[in-house]
Amino acid sequence: MTSGQDLSAALAVTPGTVTEFLEARAGEAVYADKLRHAPVPAGPADRLGVAEGGRLTDRIVVLRGVVSDRPFVYAHSVLAPDRLPDAVCVALGSGDAPIGRLLVAHGLPLQREALPPPPGLPAPADPVLADLVARAALARSYRIVVHDRPVIAVEEWFLPAVLEALPDR
Repeated sequence: MTSGQDLSAALAVTPGTVTEFLEARAGEAVYADKLRHAPVPAGPADRLGVAEGGRLTDRIVVLRGVVSDRPFVYAHSVLAPDRLPDAVCVALGSGDAPIGRLLVAHGLPLQREALPPPPGLPAPADPVLADLVARAALARSYRIVVHDRPVIAVEEWFLPAVLEALPDR
């Protein structure tokens, strides 16, 4: 895999989660290095259809290799906790498991709906991470739908290490 276009094509035909994709291709487990996990009220432009003022969780993580600690993906997610099992919400708040792994582990049937690409670059406080995000191979947005209800809106930036770690197989 040599380009963001190749990466996009590979992700488009991947039936599983981003976590599963990364782990299979990189040959190591992935964990979520949490930078933010906080409750926020829904605003008027909420992409999950939660009523204004309703409960949401704002989450920013870097998906990293457990062995290499390479940063693969910078992800900003907004979750509707009232639409997820309590056990998933507790695990997201207290552990380092990626969202995809937890949803699969709890047997939730997932669908992805594409959203318009992220409108701009995030501004991580860490200058090294900010540089990696600025050089991302691919950025995309989507909604995760469970039982016909949108539960998570995701914006992802696939960092340069993804292309280095994901050779053609």
